[in-house]
Amino acid sequence: MEFNLNEFIFNSMFKDINIPVIVCEAGDEMIVSFANREAYLLLNPSIILEKPDADSSLKVPLRQLMRFQNEREQDHIRQTLEHAGSLSQYPLKLISPEERVISVKIAANIACLGESKYIIIYVFYDDSDCDSSNKYNDILAYVLNTSYHSTDINQAVQMILSRVGEYIDVSRVYIFEDLFNSYTRNTYEWCAPGVEPAIQDLQNLCKDDYSYDIIVNPSGLYVSDDVSTLTEKDRAILEPQGIKALAILPLFQHDTPIGFIGYDDCMKTRRWSYRELMFLKGVGSVISSLIIRRNEETEIIRSYEVLQTISDNIDSIIFVNDLETFELKFVNRTLTDQLGIESDGVLGRKCWEVLQKGMDGPCPFCSIPKLKCSGFAPNKGVLEYEHQNTINGNWYWVKDSVIRWVDGTLAHFEVAIDITLRKKCEEQLHYFASTDALTGVSNREWGIKILQKTHGSLQMTKPAVSLCFIDLDGLKSINDIFGHAAGDEAINSVARAISKRIRKDDMVCRWGGDEFLVLLGCGVMDADAIICNIQEDLKAKVLEGTGSALSFSYGIVDFTMFDSVDAAIAAADSFMYYNKNSKPSRIKDIR
Repeated sequence: MEFNLNEFIFNSMFKDINIPVIVCEAGDEMIVSFANREAYLLLNPSIILEKPDADSSLKVPLRQLMRFQNEREQDHIRQTLEHAGSLSQYPLKLISPEERVISVKIAANIACLGESKYIIIYVFYDDSDCDSSNKYNDILAYVLNTSYHSTDINQAVQMILSRVGEYIDVSRVYIFEDLFNSYTRNTYEWCAPGVEPAIQDLQNLCKDDYSYDIIVNPSGLYVSDDVSTLTEKDRAILEPQGIKALAILPLFQHDTPIGFIGYDDCMKTRRWSYRELMFLKGVGSVISSLIIRRNEETEIIRSYEVLQTISDNIDSIIFVNDLETFELKFVNRTLTDQLGIESDGVLGRKCWEVLQKGMDGPCPFCSIPKLKCSGFAPNKGVLEYEHQNTINGNWYWVKDSVIRWVDGTLAHFEVAIDITLRKKCEEQLHYFASTDALTGVSNREWGIKILQKTHGSLQMTKPAVSLCFIDLDGLKSINDIFGHAAGDEAINSVARAISKRIRKDDMVCRWGGDEFLVLLGCGVMDADAIICNIQEDLKAKVLEGTGSALSFSYGIVDFTMFDSVDAAIAAADSFMYYNKNSKPSRIKDIR
């Protein structure tokens, strides 16, 4: 099923709240995007049986979930919200699954999430025989709205504690959180005017020192109208603080206790009403969701910081970017150092804008389309390849994959290991393995490989290719008369003359002492013209120390006409000897 971030947020915010909550798209039909378990229980209990996890993907118009007695109510709610932005204590008559009329009141507001607009509806029983009912509903609506719209969770918790504490007229409201060892910690506190704060003295309270296990019992509440009736162990903690009555409600994440919220009255003993306790239970559900959200955000920040610290001390380039927008989510220090860029302002920019130059869109070698073929699924293998960066010219061994990022979304993860030194070593090894030490052209072994590779591809492409066998004239006489240094220079002169005239895709190799093979990507007639130009170039220059120009004999064949490389070389060699034997001796000229 496609992941919907908005539905995930609504589920995490409202799933465990003890009042019905419905979230609709802000369109004419008001399509239901989310409804919590309490909403299903009130409006259509059979859905719970069909959807035991209260799946939020109901996707029906609001009027199908909330069966209005007046069919025009949905349009009236939508129009009122469009005009006023919110509703409070709006009375409704609904038809239950048993076809009876249910009196409720709703609070509603419009919320924007990204580019989407939603209507959030809170449903309350119309408890008209209770004078405080409307006020309770208003306060709970305030609590829910504060929770939903908060960007600073700590501030939101303090605002909620203050508003609730003032309304129910208690002396102190506080939250203890489980440290998941033998201790709890007082993390939030609100005190009425004139009440001494106690939070500073309750940072590490041992669970064995009070009735922690009773307080966080899943069955519900730890309430005392008069603390003098409690156990001696509990009174030893409460009475020194002047507490006369208290109500403590457990906070849960799913079925695991994460702490509790307490309400102290230091002025009087009091009888906690059922309505009051149900209201406080609803507040506790909202507080639980805020603490869970705060812990998750803290864990995300901590995970990010750990990843940043570790990756900043790794020599490889590491970055994470969005699979759809290509925007960078994370880069390590090695990346900014090696590419010589400022770290500020990098996150949020397109990867090709930061990591390459001259790009106005995704790089041609981008691996994301290939990763997309695997369904963008994590742990589906790693794409590996070599790449030369366009900013610093370094070579990298790149490993690309899809991961689940700290915010829960899928992202592209890349590790790039600098292999520039290795590439240089490989180039040097290749040079030494393929190059003739005297002339700098390809040696015999490398020449054979090129000839065999070219010959192997001829059956597919049928290009025009010619092979020329060249033999320097009179090398023995040059060596005998002027010495081997002059002979070496003569061989180098021929190699330079050939290299100057042939193209990049052609090949020349030193075949023997004074013999060269030249592979030319053209027909025999064009090849002959090239070789003649090389001859003329040599005639125009005098070999230093001899006073004479050089010449060579050659033979050219159509490389494509032979079944093997050896046959082509033999034929070109034969033609070369025929041409050499047709020439007069040049010994006297050299002397």
